[in-house]
Amino acid sequence: MAVMKWMRTGLGLTVVTLGLAACGHSNYPPYEPPYTPVGEAVYGWRLEANGDLVVRVRSSGCTNDASFEPYVEGGPGWDFDVELIRIHEDLCEAFFPNGVEVTYTRDDLGLPPGARLRLINPVQR
Repeated sequence: MAVMKWMRTGLGLTVVTLGLAACGHSNYPPYEPPYTPVGEAVYGWRLEANGDLVVRVRSSGCTNDASFEPYVEGGPGWDFDVELIRIHEDLCEAFFPNGVEVTYTRDDLGLPPGARLRLINPVQR
């Protein structure tokens, strides 16, 4: 009987120890995220009269402005470079051969009024 009690206690301690070890390691996932953010090749872009940046990008039906993270770097003076990094993969199955347009205001980009900008993403045809 004493042996059985000792075995149950030993098994219990083993389970608790393994559980704590797993919790301690949970900050470091053993796998890569399913999607790696990438600089998006765009179909084209333009600046509206009010300063909004409008970019035509590929889409399968689920792409919008939240699909990208705009990175803005200040150049000399009032010149800024903007790069759109796709952070959400579009896994929908709709057919948009010309892509969709996404719009970013100067406020969205953190740019002052009158600042010049250019999109540095590659343009694909």
